[in-house]
Amino acid sequence: PSPPLHQLPDDQMLSKVLSLNGTQFEISASSEFMQFIAPTIRADFEACETYICDSEPPLEVPMTVYGGDSDPAVPRNSLQAWKRHGSRDFRLCTFPGGHFHFMSRPDTFFSTFGAHIGSAAEVVSLADYRSDCTRGG
Repeated sequence: PSPPLHQLPDDQMLSKVLSLNGTQFEISASSEFMQFIAPTIRADFEACETYICDSEPPLEVPMTVYGGDSDPAVPRNSLQAWKRHGSRDFRLCTFPGGHFHFMSRPDTFFSTFGAHIGSAAEVVSLADYRSDCTRGG
């Protein structure tokens, strides 16, 4: 088995990040910038790779999970596994592409996402949410 990504040397870890096709060429071409962001990327991988989910009751909220239909890092069964964390409606939306599917067709993704946010706002009005926040809790 391969070592966890967060334990790889910077060059190998960053190569894996670039293989996900989510980094613009101008950014990836700057070795100075890539070295600058390496600690943040490493911390993100470490959080994902070492997190252990406690057995908690499912959240009583509807849940929508988004993913790319050809994402090697997060396959469909991993997306579907989120269903156990909610007890209400579950919706799985996949889009053509890999891990950063939304970058190739942002209009499609964000219009779908916006429609889902809009339907969630019908359940909990944003005005109530804002007033809860302004009351401090």
